Amino acid sequence: MVAIERELRREPAPAIEDRAALSTREACVYLNIGLTTLYRELQSGRLPFRKIGRKTVIRKMDAEQWLAELPADLGPPVSNLSQPTKLKQQFAPSHPIGSRW
Repeated sequence: MVAIERELRREPAPAIEDRAALSTREACVYLNIGLTTLYRELQSGRLPFRKIGRKTVIRKMDAEQWLAELPADLGPPVSNLSQPTKLKQQFAPSHPIGSRW
């Protein structure tokens, strides 16, 4: 049994695209999210997972479905990001830079 495990370790793991299940770290890479976000999604039930002993695995099809169900928020146009917002203007200092209190 130990000899078989050693042989399995020597072979390179298949690419993520070729796997049916992902470890937590592989899922982070595949979904381009952090480990904290992954665990939050697992705990909330939004991203299904399986346990194999102590190891947590995420089926690739579940990861793809989770990704597809995320809201598609485009956000503000890039041209608007450089313009100061009302909130930034509200809290801008009223005194010139370098002046004393």
